[in-house]
Amino acid sequence: MASTLKNFISLVKTEGLMRTSRYSIVLSPPKDMRGQRDMRKIQLFCSDVQIPGVTLSTTQIRMFGEVRESPYEKMFDNITLSFYVDNNMKVKQFFDDWMGVIQSPSSRNFGYYKNYITDMILSVEDTKDRKRYEVKLFECYPKNVGGISMAHESKEVMKLQVSMNDKNWTSRSCD
Repeated sequence: MASTLKNFISLVKTEGLMRTSRYSIVLSPPKDMRGQRDMRKIQLFCSDVQIPGVTLSTTQIRMFGEVRESPYEKMFDNITLSFYVDNNMKVKQFFDDWMGVIQSPSSRNFGYYKNYITDMILSVEDTKDRKRYEVKLFECYPKNVGGISMAHESKEVMKLQVSMNDKNWTSRSCD
């Protein structure tokens, strides 16, 4: 037991542990919004993000009298991002406009899928700013742009939660 603990401590000292605060996102506007956005503010103001998960849907299959779970479908989780909202409300307006590209607020018609999707990259960095892990999400679009609670007695910074849908994602180590 003591040997296992010493090995653990040694590994932590030599290799370190990843921090949840060391990340960055790269998000480009979808086709119908290109040329009109400075994405730097959107990327810098991302205050929270999660590395997406994946689930295997399974079904029971009887093999030689024994029942086993067998996967038949891979399902990619939505990811939720939180953004600080700037004084000019540009961060909020960006996602409002994106939702307007998905469904026109005036005609209520839905846009073409290829015109409102984009790819996104989530990079995880170590304490020396080196990329260690990267997730690329394909065909992303906001599924939900959350409401923002406001109160006269509150002094908190305004934050916006956005749930992004994606087709799938891949990951890679960045050694």
